[in-house]
Amino acid sequence: MTIDRTEHSMTSDRTMEFAHRQYPEYPTQWRVSWLPDRRLTDDQAWAAMELAELLADPDIRYDAVAMACAIRCAGRLGLIVEQAMLALDGRRAMHG
Repeated sequence: MTIDRTEHSMTSDRTMEFAHRQYPEYPTQWRVSWLPDRRLTDDQAWAAMELAELLADPDIRYDAVAMACAIRCAGRLGLIVEQAMLALDGRRAMHG
């Protein structure tokens, strides 16, 4: 699991999801591909990317440690894991 981060973007080697800074004049505001209507802090954007990577593994429900990490990440976003799963599944269905 690797999240590559630059000053203006975050990408993953495990999922198509990404994050980018919204505007140069607001350096702490990020947008994440699977939560497009939310402005996120740096920490939240990282949590969203980490969560997308964790949920890309279809066997996560069998890994208690990974599921605990997913729950923690979702909580940092004010979500429950099931909400994140639905949003990410919807994106995967759209992009095949």
